Amino acid sequence: MEDLLGGELIDQIRFTRQPEYVFHHPLTRAVAYESQLKSDRAELHRRVAAAIESRDPAAAEENAALIAEHLEAAGDVHEAFGWHMRAGAWANYRDIRAARTSWQHARRIADGLATDPATASMRITSRALLCATAWRVGSNLVDTGFDDLRELCATAGDTASLALGTAGQLLALTLHHRYRESSRLAAEYAGLIDGLMIRRCGSACFPK
Repeated sequence: MEDLLGGELIDQIRFTRQPEYVFHHPLTRAVAYESQLKSDRAELHRRVAAAIESRDPAAAEENAALIAEHLEAAGDVHEAFGWHMRAGAWANYRDIRAARTSWQHARRIADGLATDPATASMRITSRALLCATAWRVGSNLVDTGFDDLRELCATAGDTASLALGTAGQLLALTLHHRYRESSRLAAEYAGLIDGLMIRRCGSACFPK
């Protein structure tokens, strides 16, 4: 370690019982990283993810985005998807833009996987959350991905996720003063909610 410090290859940035070091220059980091075998790099990322999680289990949700990043770099994309989703859930009411970044990473992973019922669900859940929260960051309505969500939910028969995304789209339309479209979507949303209520508790929910 002293040789690396003396050669100005790394710098110490934390002087505690658990010192922390960084590469002195980004190019040094890039060379050191690329010089490793791909399999070795993957295993290293996997071990770092496990170490972050085990070091402080109580802070796992707070560290979820970092864990997801290492798992994705290791090629463990299904696990990375789950951690990206957890990171989004943790950040949802703390930093909505960070939450949406995590869900966007999750959506990208899901879109890159072979199509099957499991990956279809992954595509839906990430998109539903992005659609549900687009209004909170003033997203352009063209970029919400609502049409994709509607199509995926229709194929999968996922009314609950469609209702979640529809609620967000409805709010976005209203905030953009597109009241005629929001009125039509409100009627559709009411139908989705009624259908979910009937499915969950039957006719008892709607006594004659």
